[in-house]
Amino acid sequence: MTRSVMSVQEMFTNASAFLYKATKNQVFFREVIISLPRTWSSKPEYSPAAGDMFDSAEVRVDQPNPNFGHDPYTLQPGGCGDPGLYVHFTPDFILGSYNQTMGNIVIAGRQVVHEWAHLRYGVFDEYGIPGDSQYPAFYMEDEESKWMRPTTCNNKIPGWLEGDCAILGNGMVGPKCKFIPDPKTKARASIMYTPDIQMVDSFCEDSEGPLEHNILAPTKQNSRCNYKSTWTIISRHQDFTKLRR
Repeated sequence: MTRSVMSVQEMFTNASAFLYKATKNQVFFREVIISLPRTWSSKPEYSPAAGDMFDSAEVRVDQPNPNFGHDPYTLQPGGCGDPGLYVHFTPDFILGSYNQTMGNIVIAGRQVVHEWAHLRYGVFDEYGIPGDSQYPAFYMEDEESKWMRPTTCNNKIPGWLEGDCAILGNGMVGPKCKFIPDPKTKARASIMYTPDIQMVDSFCEDSEGPLEHNILAPTKQNSRCNYKSTWTIISRHQDFTKLRR
């Protein structure tokens, strides 16, 4: 079995366990079919495929998109709760620095769950983009105090700032200002903000407590889903409504 196939298997095995925990022990990946390119040599452990499955695959491994580089992304043209078209990973993400150690394999599995939530459940990112006016990386919570908060789902994630973080005349900070979450934080949410932090294992919820969703943050999730939390949208999917019957 090739290293690339083994990497995909390990990534989805870790993702399945993480998805199960993130959905309160309700759903996981029961089966994953890996379709190999026809140019690869046949092996006894490979089963024949019924045609080319790439164009219908929910998860695709392909060359980098210039807009995203080697970062995973989900093509998501619909609205809140609508499924995406496919998740895109690159060969470098599967085989490169992400998967050189067991720790990075686990992180890759967490990233799969982040993208799966986009694809399957139609939720959106809960982080800001430096220099973006619609989904900024920081926002002013209190105009009187001029206090700037990093754009996150849960506002209880500690961290520090790097770069030029002076407040500009338009009430924003420059694109070189970055919020670095403390990797030792005990915050558990949210997967749609930063799944690579060890303690983060949940989606934000519309309830008070450690998973509380921040309706003030200018995230795409708030904008596209009428300020509803990711877990509220996810739990409405038939994957969960069928379990409750």
